[in-house]
Amino acid sequence: MNKEEILSIIQQILIDQNPPLTKEMITSEASLTHDLSLDENDVLEFNLECEVRFDIKLPFEKTKLDDGEKDLTIINNVVDYVFEHKS
Repeated sequence: MNKEEILSIIQQILIDQNPPLTKEMITSEASLTHDLSLDENDVLEFNLECEVRFDIKLPFEKTKLDDGEKDLTIINNVVDYVFEHKS
């Protein structure tokens, strides 16, 4: 699975969970909280659905990861994380 396919799946997850969102709004640079206006519960639901769809564990218990890792509230960082950890 390439990054474009991962992005497409992530976009569909967000659209399914948040009908006001459109594919055009969900860009690689978009922030789940700032640009897409997701609240804490929305981010948790997104996290859980990504874990199911991609069969991975996303470290969303914090907005930002420790040790200088990428902020997983940015779509592109989620895509990269899934790409790197998907078996």
